[in-house]
Amino acid sequence: MSVTGERNRVGLPEKLFTVRRKSLKESHIRVDARLCRECLTRICTYVCPAGVYEWNEAEGRVAISCEDCLECGTCRVACEMHSIEWSNPVWGAGISYRDS
Repeated sequence: MSVTGERNRVGLPEKLFTVRRKSLKESHIRVDARLCRECLTRICTYVCPAGVYEWNEAEGRVAISCEDCLECGTCRVACEMHSIEWSNPVWGAGISYRDS
């Protein structure tokens, strides 16, 4: 019986270490603030693996750190209000993965 699979298993922090980001001049994420305010679950703040979304109680809106985005699209799928518009970053910007 081989344990190779167990030994090679890596967690999310190790995988995130392999991500390289190239700065974006403008955000590839747009949120409809009106719809966002109506949301009761704020699911985007929980499902994003990179922590891009954070609820700002004082401003009554979601704060977005687009530079941390992993471009997985989880936010679009999970948003029950359909308030998140997401597009692929322009060529040469966004993330790439280095060999681990």
